[in-house]
Amino acid sequence: RPLNNTDQYRCTFSNFVIVTSRADSVRQNFENHNIEYLRAWFPPVYKAKHLKKYNYKRKKFSVTDYIAENSINLPIHPLMTDNEREIVSCLVQRALEKPIFS
Repeated sequence: RPLNNTDQYRCTFSNFVIVTSRADSVRQNFENHNIEYLRAWFPPVYKAKHLKKYNYKRKKFSVTDYIAENSINLPIHPLMTDNEREIVSCLVQRALEKPIFS
């Protein structure tokens, strides 16, 4: 669900993409707080149905796969309040601070 009710307005998410090995933690934090987000470049373009006929091999696109798995578009739009931006920032920061092994 959106962070605030913008039904009377037409606004979009801007592309504020981060790439981190902890993207799953960021996504989980957003989901736990019912905050929408977008997966950036997922699935990778070379896996699109219309390109299957070229039989691209995964090993040739390791960087593409890494970016697709580890990037996230942060939920930012012009009508967000300062508090909503702060929530998004804090959830990202918490995810990045979590120990990898617990």
